[in-house]
Amino acid sequence: MTLARLLPVTSFALLSYAAGLTAMSARAYLLATGIGMLPMTFVYVAFGHTITLSPLWMALFSAALVTLLFVLPRWIERRNVFGLKKYFPHLVSGGRRQDI
Repeated sequence: MTLARLLPVTSFALLSYAAGLTAMSARAYLLATGIGMLPMTFVYVAFGHTITLSPLWMALFSAALVTLLFVLPRWIERRNVFGLKKYFPHLVSGGRRQDI
């Protein structure tokens, strides 16, 4: 499990499901996963430490991102950008369900 966690091309979800099908104990799974994830954790922390932004810019960016995550799905739904309404006939315009 430790070696599999070190490989960047393996899916964590598939590895977790596969480990659940084996006789591996929860303690061994947690230990192997923790050790296997440590190297990339150090890389991410070191990379993040090199990026410095002022608190004002970080707050503005965070607010814009949260706003985008709330507004974008509604915009896609209302404009039918990807033509998804044909796959969801139970929805009417405005996002309300029809009473059957």
